[in-house]
Amino acid sequence: MSEPYLSINLESIKYNSMLLSSKTNRECELIAIIKADAYGHGALEVCQALESINVFAVARLSEGVALKASGIKKDILVFSGINTHRELMQALEHELTVVIHTESQLDILRALPACCELNCWVKFDSGMHRLGLHIDELSRTLSALNDMPYIKVNGVLSHYSSADSDSERSLLQLDKFECAVSNIDINSSITNSAGLLQGYFREQSHARIGLSLYGVSPFSNKIGYDFGLRASQTLNAYVISVRQHCKNEPVGYDGIWISEQDTNLAVIGIGYADGYPRSAKSGTPVLIHGVEYPLVGRVSMDLICVDIGNDSEVKVGDEVVLWGGALPIEHIARCAGVIPYELLTGVSKRVNRRYFNN
Repeated sequence: MSEPYLSINLESIKYNSMLLSSKTNRECELIAIIKADAYGHGALEVCQALESINVFAVARLSEGVALKASGIKKDILVFSGINTHRELMQALEHELTVVIHTESQLDILRALPACCELNCWVKFDSGMHRLGLHIDELSRTLSALNDMPYIKVNGVLSHYSSADSDSERSLLQLDKFECAVSNIDINSSITNSAGLLQGYFREQSHARIGLSLYGVSPFSNKIGYDFGLRASQTLNAYVISVRQHCKNEPVGYDGIWISEQDTNLAVIGIGYADGYPRSAKSGTPVLIHGVEYPLVGRVSMDLICVDIGNDSEVKVGDEVVLWGGALPIEHIARCAGVIPYELLTGVSKRVNRRYFNN
């Protein structure tokens, strides 16, 4: 029997990048966020597909090293930066661009061999209060970096904390960021997917796109399609059993769902070990032949059950859509009480990836 697979449409990702680019000014450059294996889509495959993007960003040094070792020549920005001399030397070896977010990193940079050159961005804390320099630290850090002739500062960046839910807070952050960089002749970037789609964009040189690149809305009350985005993936599995189920009988672990009538159940070969969320509630829809059927009972490690009723023609071997296409991932995330990011990044390695362009 065929196993679950994730269908990934690289053409949709390319389309989304062009659409998002059209929402900026003409001078703005997009940075594609491909951390967490490009949100589960495959970082290498996404890099290779996005010919129009010149800068990619990852969370960790190891992600950037792996991409460079695979032959990616374009700029790769590492958000976590470097925190040891060994990491500094790795960044140099693989020509990675690092983020400077704390003054303690300056001591590491001072050990950089004079014959080497390192590119960096500097992070300003405009209100996220997680990583980043305060305004006095920003001034000192830029001054210190300017005194290091082997360090090239590409720009200053920051990050919204609530661009998807709090416009007032986001605009305050934008004002604070613009004030911090107003007297510096340097590239700047604070805009993310939510900020770009909400219009929190002014005259920055770069916008960083993550979730929206993959066709997903960052807003809880909208789906990607509402913004003209194209979904980039579909999670599929197969029916492995169809069985009769009696009225008043439970199904699955803990018997949390009990049938109110005689019915039929389809058992589907996917579970939380594949990345289908265990928190998905009874009633969460799946698609079989374009018809929605409700999940019943608890999601187990390898299997789920859906109620297909007494008149369905569903049979063993039929393909099932868990999300994607007519079943937006945003809707499944709401049913499971999670955010779409968790579903995208949670699909496990035992689920085969299939790539196509159309």
